[in-house]
Amino acid sequence: MTRQLRIAVSGLVGTHALNLAQQLASRSLLAAYYTTLPSSRTPGVPRAVTRRHLALLAAVYAVSRGWIPGNMTNLQHAYGYEFDRWIARRLESPDVVHALPGCGLKLRRAAKRQFGALTVCDSGTSHERWQADLLQDEARRWGIDTARDASTHLEYVESEYEEADLITVPSAFARTSFLEMGISPSKVAVTAYGADLEDYHPTKKRDNRFRILFVGSICVRKGVPYLLSAVSKLNFPDAEFCVRGAAVPGQESLLSLYRGSIPLKLIEPQPRKAMRDLFSQASVLVLPSIEDGFGLVIGQAMACGLPVIASRNSGGPELIDDGVNGFLIDARDDRTLADRLTDLYENPDRRHQIGAAARHTIERLHGWSAYADAVIDAYTSARGSLLSPTARTA
Repeated sequence: MTRQLRIAVSGLVGTHALNLAQQLASRSLLAAYYTTLPSSRTPGVPRAVTRRHLALLAAVYAVSRGWIPGNMTNLQHAYGYEFDRWIARRLESPDVVHALPGCGLKLRRAAKRQFGALTVCDSGTSHERWQADLLQDEARRWGIDTARDASTHLEYVESEYEEADLITVPSAFARTSFLEMGISPSKVAVTAYGADLEDYHPTKKRDNRFRILFVGSICVRKGVPYLLSAVSKLNFPDAEFCVRGAAVPGQESLLSLYRGSIPLKLIEPQPRKAMRDLFSQASVLVLPSIEDGFGLVIGQAMACGLPVIASRNSGGPELIDDGVNGFLIDARDDRTLADRLTDLYENPDRRHQIGAAARHTIERLHGWSAYADAVIDAYTSARGSLLSPTARTA
């Protein structure tokens, strides 16, 4: 019998790396999970294979609370580098090492040198330099002064791309960005994210009010100016425009662009269990991103039976069949976005049919289990390529 893979997963905080670790643990494939999260935040991952950098967790928490002054981006980069060094000294004979960019360069080098492991860079976004250029141009459109990542950090991440045997991305959109930056197509695999069907499912809507919902950071990256422009064109009686999220520092002024007749309601960040009800009380979720590697809220909203309008610069095309279980629009196309919102407002029966189809789509994809299956398939394919006679003689 062939020995099962021993897979090490690195996740500084939660995100999809935790979901992957949970799924691998359920398949007895998880050799180690490296994290800063306390045990209360890692259900489903056995303590015996969990390695926690609790000192770093305290620092990350203190910064997020504003207790430590300084540039948040620079501190996040510093924490990632420290996490990388910490794991590199603690590897435990893995066959595969799976780590996010920004905290895995030394780890991957150690894994190759010591164990001959397959090294994976799990990019949740488009190529970082490609993304930085795109968003810098977008910020200029709106007169926003954004400080792009320091060149040293971009070089660090690009070294990770180069070092990795495999790069996983959650969408075809993200994959295209890597190919445009010269990365070999054979090195980049699409592994679309899932949604937790236990946490996200429909609850009864308590009124008939038409609610347009946006969930995410208030920034140009998420296409907020175009969303505000689209909703400002509408005049729906008894409707509500809800924005759940915080403004990115330096982009707080974006909301001042809104001059619509529909009341704007700002909602503070909420725990995961409250999000299920937020989605269920809405009529449509809109994610008109300029750049979004995937957009987890797409699958979460669909799991709650909510129609979604997403830009093609996201993971929308991985889940949405345009006009059947949601809508796809081009980035920056506020006119089409307004038209799709009008369609859903004027046709409640169609809105409910699309919402039901959205829920069925997520049920059929089996949430995070399908994501783990795709990741494991990508490992198998990459390992096969590395072990092929052609690869050995190249």
